Amino acid sequence: MTNGIRKILRFRWLPVEGGIYTLAVHVPELTPNEQLEIDRIARKWGFFQNSKFIWTPPEPGEAIVGLRNDCFLAGFDTVFEEE
Repeated sequence: MTNGIRKILRFRWLPVEGGIYTLAVHVPELTPNEQLEIDRIARKWGFFQNSKFIWTPPEPGEAIVGLRNDCFLAGFDTVFEEE
């Protein structure tokens, strides 16, 4: 979080390929420490980062909730485009 302004992480579900769900991730310009924190949160909840902008979520849906909660606590808001 910079200057009390929360940054928004945007997620968009991509077309399912071979039964595997993936997310397109759009992040604002992050500091190196912010990027490390987002990466840490993603790993904690079992997200596989195919690249900086494409993630594969784990099977349990609780991981989405956990990711969102931890991002919020770290100073980020999360938006899923379908919401």
